[in-house]
Amino acid sequence: MTSQLSNREELILNNKEILTKKDLAERYGMSKKAIDVACSRNPSSLPPFFKLGTSKNSPIRFRLRDCIEFENKMLSMQSEINEKNQLEVCRTLSQINII
Repeated sequence: MTSQLSNREELILNNKEILTKKDLAERYGMSKKAIDVACSRNPSSLPPFFKLGTSKNSPIRFRLRDCIEFENKMLSMQSEINEKNQLEVCRTLSQINII
């Protein structure tokens, strides 16, 4: 049975305020299957999501604003890691008198 979307729901989906797993896969350059697996096995590797229903196979959706926030958080974490690694390399090089 297919549910009818309200005008607001249709507008939100068409404006991509809400993303499907396929949309997220395209955004991240991943397969939909990889998103499916991550949703069940490692949900923390994805932006927060919600299910449209309570059954096991209910569709999963992602809010675009949550995706952007998640991406910014991941970029910030990667930036910190890169900075720490760069400092460590500089320390190592200075210890062996290369710089």
